Amino acid sequence: DLAGELATPSGMGAAPFAGRSTSSDRPKATASAAAAPLKYQTPEGWVRGQKEISRGGITVTRAAAFEVRDGDQRLEITVTSLPASAMLANINRWRGQIGLEAITLEDFTQSKKAIDFAGSPADYVEFSGAKETILGVIAQRAATAWFVKLQGPVDLAKRETKHFEEFVGSIRLE
Repeated sequence: DLAGELATPSGMGAAPFAGRSTSSDRPKATASAAAAPLKYQTPEGWVRGQKEISRGGITVTRAAAFEVRDGDQRLEITVTSLPASAMLANINRWRGQIGLEAITLEDFTQSKKAIDFAGSPADYVEFSGAKETILGVIAQRAATAWFVKLQGPVDLAKRETKHFEEFVGSIRLE
Protein backbone atom coordinates (compact mmCIF):
# COMPACT_ATOMS: atom_id res chain seq x y z
CA ASP A 1 0.00 0.00 0.00
CA LEU A 2 1.21 3.47 -0.89
CA ALA A 3 -0.03 6.64 0.72
CA GLY A 4 0.78 10.21 -0.24
CA GLU A 5 0.35 13.53 1.46
CA LEU A 6 -0.86 16.77 -0.05
CA ALA A 7 2.08 19.15 -0.15
CA THR A 8 0.30 22.25 -1.40
CA PRO A 9 -2.91 24.08 -0.56
CA SER A 10 -4.03 23.75 -4.20
CA GLY A 11 -4.56 20.04 -3.75
CA MET A 12 -1.63 19.09 -5.98
CA GLY A 13 0.19 16.33 -4.15
CA ALA A 14 3.83 15.45 -4.23
CA ALA A 15 5.01 12.17 -5.70
CA PRO A 16 4.68 9.38 -3.08
CA PHE A 17 8.36 9.22 -2.16
CA ALA A 18 9.29 12.82 -2.87
CA GLY A 19 9.03 13.96 0.71
CA ARG A 20 7.42 17.12 1.91
CA SER A 21 8.70 20.47 0.82
CA THR A 22 7.90 24.09 1.39
CA SER A 23 7.41 26.67 -1.31
CA SER A 24 10.79 28.18 -0.49
CA ASP A 25 12.67 24.97 -1.36
CA ARG A 26 10.69 23.99 -4.47
CA PRO A 27 12.53 24.52 -7.75
CA LYS A 28 11.42 27.14 -10.22
CA ALA A 29 10.18 25.91 -13.59
CA THR A 30 11.59 28.17 -16.24
CA ALA A 31 11.07 28.43 -19.95
CA SER A 32 13.94 27.83 -22.33
CA ALA A 33 13.77 31.51 -23.22
CA ALA A 34 17.19 32.19 -21.72
CA ALA A 35 18.72 29.78 -24.23
CA ALA A 36 16.79 31.29 -27.14
CA PRO A 37 15.78 34.94 -26.60
CA LEU A 38 12.77 36.10 -28.54
CA LYS A 39 12.46 39.07 -30.84
CA TYR A 40 8.98 40.17 -31.93
CA GLN A 41 6.78 43.11 -32.81
CA THR A 42 4.11 43.95 -30.25
CA PRO A 43 0.72 44.75 -31.81
CA GLU A 44 -0.94 48.07 -31.08
CA GLY A 45 -3.10 47.93 -27.97
CA TRP A 46 -1.19 45.08 -26.32
CA VAL A 47 0.44 45.91 -22.98
CA ARG A 48 3.04 43.94 -21.07
CA GLY A 49 1.61 41.19 -18.92
CA GLN A 50 2.90 39.14 -16.03
CA LYS A 51 5.95 37.13 -17.14
CA GLU A 52 6.32 35.15 -13.92
CA ILE A 53 3.39 33.38 -12.29
CA SER A 54 2.94 30.81 -9.55
CA ARG A 55 0.52 27.91 -9.88
CA GLY A 56 0.28 25.04 -7.45
CA GLY A 57 3.59 25.93 -5.80
CA ILE A 58 5.51 26.03 -9.10
CA THR A 59 6.83 29.30 -10.53
CA VAL A 60 6.62 29.52 -14.32
CA THR A 61 8.63 32.10 -16.24
CA ARG A 62 7.17 33.04 -19.59
CA ALA A 63 9.32 34.22 -22.48
CA ALA A 64 6.75 36.96 -23.16
CA ALA A 65 3.36 37.98 -21.77
CA PHE A 66 0.79 40.56 -22.84
CA GLU A 67 -2.79 41.51 -22.17
CA VAL A 68 -5.55 43.33 -24.00
CA ARG A 69 -8.38 44.98 -22.08
CA ASP A 70 -11.73 46.22 -23.32
CA GLY A 71 -13.87 47.44 -20.45
CA ASP A 72 -14.12 44.56 -17.99
CA GLN A 73 -12.99 42.00 -20.60
CA ARG A 74 -9.38 40.80 -20.65
CA LEU A 75 -7.31 38.68 -23.03
CA GLU A 76 -4.00 37.15 -22.06
CA ILE A 77 -1.29 36.36 -24.60
CA THR A 78 1.71 34.29 -23.52
CA VAL A 79 4.79 32.66 -25.01
CA THR A 80 6.31 29.73 -23.11
CA SER A 81 8.49 26.75 -23.86
CA LEU A 82 8.36 23.24 -22.44
CA PRO A 83 9.86 19.88 -23.30
CA ALA A 84 8.38 18.70 -26.61
CA SER A 85 6.98 15.61 -24.88
CA ALA A 86 4.47 17.88 -23.05
CA MET A 87 2.71 19.00 -26.25
CA LEU A 88 -0.55 17.02 -26.14
CA ALA A 89 -0.85 17.32 -22.35
CA ASN A 90 -0.56 21.11 -22.62
CA ILE A 91 -3.13 21.28 -25.42
CA ASN A 92 -5.59 19.26 -23.34
CA ARG A 93 -4.88 21.48 -20.31
CA TRP A 94 -5.84 24.47 -22.49
CA ARG A 95 -9.04 22.75 -23.59
CA GLY A 96 -9.95 22.02 -19.97
CA GLN A 97 -9.44 25.71 -19.09
CA ILE A 98 -12.37 26.64 -21.34
CA GLY A 99 -14.62 23.67 -20.57
CA LEU A 100 -13.76 21.42 -23.51
CA GLU A 101 -13.04 17.69 -23.44
CA ALA A 102 -9.54 16.32 -24.03
CA ILE A 103 -8.61 15.30 -27.56
CA THR A 104 -6.36 12.64 -29.03
CA LEU A 105 -3.24 13.31 -31.07
CA GLU A 106 -5.24 12.24 -34.16
CA ASP A 107 -7.98 14.81 -33.35
CA PHE A 108 -5.32 17.48 -32.89
CA THR A 109 -3.68 16.57 -36.20
CA GLN A 110 -7.03 16.92 -38.01
CA SER A 111 -7.92 20.27 -36.38
CA LYS A 112 -4.64 22.14 -36.77
CA LYS A 113 -3.65 24.61 -39.46
CA ALA A 114 -0.17 25.84 -40.38
CA ILE A 115 1.35 29.19 -39.40
CA ASP A 116 4.87 30.62 -39.56
CA PHE A 117 6.78 30.73 -36.26
CA ALA A 118 10.37 31.96 -36.27
CA GLY A 119 10.78 31.24 -39.97
CA SER A 120 9.46 27.66 -39.91
CA PRO A 121 6.01 26.03 -40.00
CA ALA A 122 4.15 25.54 -36.73
CA ASP A 123 0.73 24.16 -35.71
CA TYR A 124 -2.14 26.60 -35.15
CA VAL A 125 -5.40 25.69 -33.38
CA GLU A 126 -8.53 27.48 -32.26
CA PHE A 127 -10.58 26.11 -29.39
CA SER A 128 -13.88 27.85 -28.55
CA GLY A 129 -15.78 27.14 -25.38
CA ALA A 130 -19.08 28.65 -24.29
CA LYS A 131 -17.47 31.84 -22.95
CA GLU A 132 -13.80 31.80 -23.93
CA THR A 133 -11.61 31.08 -26.92
CA ILE A 134 -8.01 29.92 -27.05
CA LEU A 135 -5.85 30.55 -30.10
CA GLY A 136 -2.74 28.42 -29.80
CA VAL A 137 0.45 27.95 -31.73
CA ILE A 138 2.72 24.99 -31.06
CA ALA A 139 6.18 25.00 -32.61
CA GLN A 140 8.52 22.10 -32.00
CA ARG A 141 12.20 22.93 -32.27
CA ALA A 142 14.46 19.99 -31.37
CA ALA A 143 13.47 18.85 -27.85
CA THR A 144 11.56 22.07 -27.09
CA ALA A 145 7.95 22.96 -27.81
CA TRP A 146 7.15 26.66 -27.99
CA PHE A 147 3.57 27.60 -27.06
CA VAL A 148 2.01 30.91 -28.05
CA LYS A 149 -1.44 31.26 -26.54
CA LEU A 150 -4.20 33.83 -26.60
CA GLN A 151 -7.04 33.23 -24.15
CA GLY A 152 -10.09 35.32 -23.36
CA PRO A 153 -13.72 36.14 -24.10
CA VAL A 154 -14.95 34.81 -27.46
CA ASP A 155 -15.75 38.22 -29.01
CA LEU A 156 -12.52 39.89 -27.87
CA ALA A 157 -10.46 36.90 -29.06
CA LYS A 158 -12.14 37.10 -32.46
CA ARG A 159 -11.32 40.82 -32.67
CA GLU A 160 -7.64 40.20 -31.80
CA THR A 161 -7.13 37.17 -34.09
CA LYS A 162 -5.39 39.18 -36.82
CA HIS A 163 -3.08 40.87 -34.28
CA PHE A 164 -2.29 37.47 -32.75
CA GLU A 165 -1.39 35.96 -36.12
CA GLU A 166 0.78 38.99 -36.99
CA PHE A 167 2.51 38.70 -33.60
CA VAL A 168 3.24 35.01 -34.13
CA GLY A 169 4.59 35.73 -37.61
CA SER A 170 6.93 38.39 -36.22
CA ILE A 171 8.58 36.09 -33.65
CA ARG A 172 12.26 35.25 -34.15
CA LEU A 173 14.44 33.06 -31.94
CA GLU A 174 18.02 34.25 -31.51
